[in-house]
Amino acid sequence: MPLAFFTEFSLLKGVLYSACAIYVICTAVAVMFEPLMTLHCELSPVETATALALANTTFPNVFYEHNPCETSVRYFRLMGMTIQECTFGRNLVVAVILGSLIGYERREADRPAGIRTTSLVSLAACLFTLNSTFVFMPGPMEWDPARVSAAIPSGVGFLGAGLMVKDLHKDADGDSAYTVKGLNTATSVWLSAAVGLACGGGLYFVASYTAALLLIMLRFGPRTMAGTRSEGSLPILPDHRTSEGPMAPRRRTSVGMK
Repeated sequence: MPLAFFTEFSLLKGVLYSACAIYVICTAVAVMFEPLMTLHCELSPVETATALALANTTFPNVFYEHNPCETSVRYFRLMGMTIQECTFGRNLVVAVILGSLIGYERREADRPAGIRTTSLVSLAACLFTLNSTFVFMPGPMEWDPARVSAAIPSGVGFLGAGLMVKDLHKDADGDSAYTVKGLNTATSVWLSAAVGLACGGGLYFVASYTAALLLIMLRFGPRTMAGTRSEGSLPILPDHRTSEGPMAPRRRTSVGMK
């Protein structure tokens, strides 16, 4: 039942997530079938002359390739996307699928990082890679554009670490254990930094499609199985109690130390 995914359903939420779901599904179909399509590129005389003039030109940026048929021409059969944007879309979709498979294996083993967490981490890593490689590619500059996004993942990682908290959880039998919560929230903050970086570099399709995937995975991604703890909660240590109160943790010593 769709309402089971919402703590408080509203018309605005229904419209928002319905639009995201339609956008994600339709775009995924278009980008996955794009290699099988035959697309005809029609350039203006000016664009044709420019492409021929720059065909044998070598630029300092080795990733720069002047091919307007892939980077500039938008096709109606591709929902108004370019061939390059379809390539980006395939990268994002495959990253989510493979990350979900890894999370499924961890979820079956009752591990804390399940499908939502691993799929979002894989999606964020894919987007950071696209940003580092293509975000400033339209210019034939010589400097390394990857330096722009080099420090952002580690810097935002500190914010994500602050969102993960340790909590005391008690089950129906009265047994208690410490858990770490906020893995998915920290991952979404890390991914939001990549979305902002993509917007800053002009990769608006990649940013919007990643944001839609993020919303869909956070809202409708698999959460828990019956009888298991919630995804994103990591057990630390059980709270063994004695007649004198909670048992103090044992002191660890290194090998060779007395």
